Amino acid sequence: MAAKASVPDLRDVQLYMRHKGWHEYPPGVAGSLWAKGDFQIGVPHRSDQVEIVLGVVERLARSEELATRKMLDRIRYFRFDITRLRAANDFKITDSIPLEAAATITSSARVMLRSSGTTSLRERGEIGNNYSRRGDKVVENARMGHTENGSFIIPVLVELPEVQEPEDVQEPLVTVERSAPEPFERRVMRTFAQSIEAIQRLIVEPAREPQIDTLIAIVERGVSREFCSALSRVLSEDAVGEFETQFSWAEAVKHSQTLPHSVSIDADAHELIERTAEKLRVNKVEPQQTFSGKIVELRHSIGDAWGWIKVSTIRNGRYSEVAVRLPFEHYAEAVSWHRDARPVLVEGQVQSGVNRPLTVRMPKRCHPVDETFLH
Repeated sequence: MAAKASVPDLRDVQLYMRHKGWHEYPPGVAGSLWAKGDFQIGVPHRSDQVEIVLGVVERLARSEELATRKMLDRIRYFRFDITRLRAANDFKITDSIPLEAAATITSSARVMLRSSGTTSLRERGEIGNNYSRRGDKVVENARMGHTENGSFIIPVLVELPEVQEPEDVQEPLVTVERSAPEPFERRVMRTFAQSIEAIQRLIVEPAREPQIDTLIAIVERGVSREFCSALSRVLSEDAVGEFETQFSWAEAVKHSQTLPHSVSIDADAHELIERTAEKLRVNKVEPQQTFSGKIVELRHSIGDAWGWIKVSTIRNGRYSEVAVRLPFEHYAEAVSWHRDARPVLVEGQVQSGVNRPLTVRMPKRCHPVDETFLH
């Protein structure tokens, strides 16, 4: 029998089943019958009894041909983005790690996540003391799982809110497609992942100090001086030969398959990354006409040579939707980006006015964030 703490809430079980295509028949007094293919499962409306919830999970596990333990984990972490921080060293880390190194890793991980919480709101090369309260709230709510076997692995868990997809809008002679904005918690974790990948791809792989164009490119991805310094501190520990971040993205919220799943950086890179941090301190890098986010609307009139996308982003600390006009060929590419949930980076002058939507009519750039390395 599973312990009570290991059994998910019944509401999470129901959310998981809806996402996986189970159909709920009209409810009765005590519960509902759920069906998918040849399987049927009775699910109560609510229950505080572990045995009843576990029974539902066991039947669900049989329908998916999974072990009950695997099913429990899948439901429990269904709405969690998870980052596994792994410090490896073939000689100095086996079953244990020096206490000082462990303390450096955990404290630096917090700084990196906190920095991402701020730069996910507005990209900047140096944060100073101007951390975002909203970003800090994500850090406060984050959980640290128990360390896992295999070098020194710390799971950091960030829970996402439930997301409801809007219905498409029907308009005469106009094709309109809508989707839900990216939760802020996912935006923070995405920024964390993009930042460490940008450092690995644009700083570590070339193995040379970055010039101003490279500094701009990594800041657009969410990198800050504070992020670089925290990463360098981890890599400079004698017990750390390699630092790896592994990302597991919550199934409950659609994510792009181009998001990083694993990024590894050797300890030898710590001086180069620290010099990058110093350059970000000396050079004030704050992109003024760029923003990033998820495409939440596609709009095209039949026969029109132009199409419009709306990008959900954050301006002045609040979610905003910015309409971007694209030539039809470019718009057709954006349709595929939207279907694949790929966040985009846009550069251009945002026009606004009283009772007028935010618009970019002539963008200088509009492409998926993960293609930054190619531009």
